[in-house]
Parts: sequence; C-alpha cells; structure tokens
Amino acid sequence: MTLQIEVRRADDVPVERPPGTLKVLLVCMPWLGLHLPSLALSTLAPLTRGLDFVDGLDVRYVNIEWAQYLRDRTDGRIGGDDYSAISESDFSAVGEWVFSGSLYDRPDPERTAYHRRLTAGGHDMTLAEELYRLAGPFVEAVADDICAGGYDVVGFTTTFVQNVPSFALARAIKRRRPEAVVVFGGANCDDVQGAAMHRNFAFVDYVVRGEAERTFPLLLRRLAGATGVRDRDIAGLCWRDGDGQPRANPMDAGGVGVDAIPEAAHDDYFSALERNPVGAEVHPKIILEGARGCWWGRSTTARSAGSTTR
Repeated sequence: MTLQIEVRRADDVPVERPPGTLKVLLVCMPWLGLHLPSLALSTLAPLTRGLDFVDGLDVRYVNIEWAQYLRDRTDGRIGGDDYSAISESDFSAVGEWVFSGSLYDRPDPERTAYHRRLTAGGHDMTLAEELYRLAGPFVEAVADDICAGGYDVVGFTTTFVQNVPSFALARAIKRRRPEAVVVFGGANCDDVQGAAMHRNFAFVDYVVRGEAERTFPLLLRRLAGATGVRDRDIAGLCWRDGDGQPRANPMDAGGVGVDAIPEAAHDDYFSALERNPVGAEVHPKIILEGARGCWWGRSTTARSAGSTTR
C-alpha cells in the first residue's frame, strides 16, 4: 500500500468544536527505530486525551511513514533494513544530514560541506545521497497533510538523531500555518540544549524541558485560554515574551512520582505498523520504564518523558 497524502489548504478545513478547546497532534520523526514505540508519546497520549480542554489528540509515527515512503518510491529497493542501518548507526549523524537539505533549502547533497568531507575520506555516500534527495518532497507532503488536519498544537518528541528531521517538518508546518503552535520536548531538549534550540529556531514556539507529564498539560491549559496560567509560571518552559525575545524558565529539580505517570498506551504505534506494509518487516519490542536518567551520565539527559533506561 502506497503512502497516501491528500493535499488540502489548511484554510479549507472547517474546525467546528467548542471554544477554549484544542486539537493536538504528537509526532515521532525519524530516526527512532521502527521496532520501538515512542515511550514519550505512548505516555503523553493518554494523559492528553484525558484533558477536558483537548477536543482531539492524534499521534503520528512519521518515522514509519518515512520507511514506507522510501520503499514505495524505490519499488522496494530501499526498505526497513536500510532505514535501520541509518537509525542504528553511530556514524557521524548521517541521519540528521539526510534531512538537513529540507531544513536549510539545500537540494544538492554534493554541494554540502558534510558530503565533501566524508567522500574525501573514502566513505560511500550513495544511499545517503538518495535519501537526502527524497527527504525534501517527503517533508513537504507530510506538512501539507498535517496542516490539512487543522491542528492547534503540534508537538515533537526528540531524542538522539531526531532534531533535524523534526526541525525540517516543524518549519514546513509553520510556513503553511503560522498560527499552529509548535512544541518540542524530549531528552534532546533538556537543560541548556532546549534553551539553545528555542533560541536558534524561531519556528519553535515552545520547548518543554523536564518532566513532560507535569509541564505539557499546563502549557496546553494555558494555550486553551485558561486564566491564572502564564508562560513564565511553567517550570522549565522556553517561551517568547511580548517583544519576541526567548525566555527560559528555571527547571524543576523534582521528579514525577510513579503514580503520576500514566500507563503507556502503544495503540497508535501498532496502528501505524498495520497501516504501512513496511511494518511486516518489523519485529516490535515494548519498552519497560524502570527509571529515568541518562545511563551514560552525559549529554542526552533523560528527564523528559520518553527518555528511559531499558
């Protein structure tokens, strides 16, 4: 089954729901492994669906759609194994580079410094070049489809090699629908990383740093127009003031009690596998969260939902 993208103008989509409610989309981008559900989204989805000011919540595994897109566009020549080779590689962040052309409007991979350096070192960039050229059209098609859905809030979870793919799609969404609120969260957003991300990418409206089970519902409540909730009052939140200047609230050092963490719901992940034939190549594994914190004790600090010790 080919990935079906229906392109519609966002302003052609009627949005009929009670005032003060939000329609929310949570997104998982490449290069999360196809065999893993996003624990971040599986945890936040049931929590968000239970909020009385959220009228609708969808979860989209764009990483699975990307693997299917590659399979379709190459008549099966590039499949799940090729996706996994990139996803599981520690080699020079090639997965980030694949989507960098879409983010920075550089359609020619051979003209990038990254390509020149690696080819000069004798690396075979044939597969990466092809993925690079396919990434741009894919991002544009997915952005069209998301904007047709009339979402008020689009949230991205990002851990390890998901930043540039997420930035590329977020930018494409904001170009089409500036009023949509883009929120980033996840382990890559922790502490100074999240503040720098927010400061350098103006199309990212908010960055959630810290425990998302606590922060994300508060932010949604504020976006729904609740009185008594201000951006400056939400611990760890990166936001912009009335002059457009980035602000970063101090992070809350406290954790979230186990009773406050919803039971993970992986239905959206398994539905995505069923909708995309590439899912037949996948042998899913379920993540059990036993603790939070970076198991290496450096860089990607795992305070946010979705960063777990496995």
